[in-house]
Amino acid sequence: MLSRAWLDKDKARTAPPTHAEVLNVDDDEDAAFEEHAEQFEHAFNYRFEDPLHGTASDVVTHARNPEASVRKVDDSRKVARQQRKRLQELKKADALAKLQKVHEMAGAEGALRRRGAI
Repeated sequence: MLSRAWLDKDKARTAPPTHAEVLNVDDDEDAAFEEHAEQFEHAFNYRFEDPLHGTASDVVTHARNPEASVRKVDDSRKVARQQRKRLQELKKADALAKLQKVHEMAGAEGALRRRGAI
């Protein structure tokens, strides 16, 4: 590094080359490409709102529950919930009947009536 043998001693220090000089790009071609890219991007971003292409009113929507569906309605959870509720009511009624028998045998009929169990 101290010898700096890699430097060209004949050339004076100059500014580094610009991007266009390195790539040899013509500004007119670059501007035309950017304009085309902008048009494409605008058309893509506004493709659903563009009235020229007729897609603004053609956005397709679908019904949540179509009537013409051949899909079977699955209400197995609803049926199971109703069965569980019915079984709980039967258990409760059975338990109250047994409790009433015990109270009748013990002679404490008024206790259940006062609590509102019967």
